Amino acid sequence: MSTELDRTLSRLYDALGTETRYAPLPPPEALRRRGDRRTRTRATLLVAAAAVLVAGVAVGGNELLGRGDSPVQPAPPIPAPSPTASPSVSPSASPSATSTKSPATPASPTTVNADAPPTSIPDSVFLTAAEVNDQALTDSDQGLKFPELCGKGPVGDPRPELVRARSGFIHGPGAPLENVPDATVHHAVGRFVSTARAQAWLLDLEDAVLTCPTMSTGNGGRTLYRLLDPPAIGDQALFIEEKVRAYDNGKEKYSDNYAVVYTVAIRHGDSVTVIETEPFEDFGFTGPERMRQLATIAGDRLVAWRGAVAAGS
Repeated sequence: MSTELDRTLSRLYDALGTETRYAPLPPPEALRRRGDRRTRTRATLLVAAAAVLVAGVAVGGNELLGRGDSPVQPAPPIPAPSPTASPSVSPSASPSATSTKSPATPASPTTVNADAPPTSIPDSVFLTAAEVNDQALTDSDQGLKFPELCGKGPVGDPRPELVRARSGFIHGPGAPLENVPDATVHHAVGRFVSTARAQAWLLDLEDAVLTCPTMSTGNGGRTLYRLLDPPAIGDQALFIEEKVRAYDNGKEKYSDNYAVVYTVAIRHGDSVTVIETEPFEDFGFTGPERMRQLATIAGDRLVAWRGAVAAGS
């Protein structure tokens, strides 16, 4: 059986719950501004918590002291935010405008050739056995090959991502294939990850030639290097002359004669073609014209293979 005290307590709790439910709370913006003006130390937080607790007790105390019929007092009006309280937001940057918008599609690159890079190097890029007057050119695993150049040159990065090479001999035009060849030949083609990498490779090779005009091999042996005017083909080309001092086996010493061979490197976009030759038993070319002809053929085929390679690729 309920007593008068039970009914009084029930009425007081109901009134306290009603006040708690309907008492207006400041909006988040006002709370943030108020928090910015306060110190973020633990003492201040405790004071603020204590103030809230005292306020809650005071509200319930109105009922406990017999003033339950008094109306709930509204909270004081919230001051309007100052013009600089929050940054301005353009309509296009509102969450509702961007929440369902798909990511912007990047603009298509302005490239000349958007085709995927090749994954293999075809036979059609290389010199043929007939063009060097040899029986056959066989596949080689030596990669991009160039003269020794005092141990310098593009021996490290940047390396080509794709490379293929063939080796054989060069005979004089119309000479029987059973004759002693003029020189050995190594033809390689490489594609780099970008035009800049291919250009850096060729610039390293040029610098190696310029810093190694003479290389001593000991016991009087030496090799002389110099740059000649390259053929006008591709985006960049090097034409290297290599004079190798011949060795006289009868006298067991080096003679005053030199075998002359050549290396040519041509770049088109992100790819290079390199024709490197070496003396065969102290033989060599009698002049650079044959090498220029071969270089022109190889350069034309490189351009035809890579096509209009995108600038800056």
